[in-house]
Amino acid sequence: MTPSNGEIMTFDITEKIKEHYSLNANDVLKAEAKGSNVLILWKVNPRQALNGRRYAYQIEYRWLSRDITCQADIDNQNFVCVKGQDFSLCSLKEIKEYKNKSLFDMFHLF
Repeated sequence: MTPSNGEIMTFDITEKIKEHYSLNANDVLKAEAKGSNVLILWKVNPRQALNGRRYAYQIEYRWLSRDITCQADIDNQNFVCVKGQDFSLCSLKEIKEYKNKSLFDMFHLF
């Protein structure tokens, strides 16, 4: 469903992702879907990047073969119809507002 202003809706799919990845459920901080795009914020074991900095968070970007436009699409697990994915390490400073902002607004991937 698209709102009357034409903007694509963002859905919080955190609980569905946690259910799907039950072994790593506590590591999922937030997950959102918007159209055929999904962003998942993970807590990961601290690791050092090539730039020498240590990071304890990771943002996963998935592009899907199917859009998520309503709750039924989430219930049908369209979020696992992954065509491709990319990962980026994040610092606490970069994600500090994740509880109050959309991941799509925070990371400006599109």
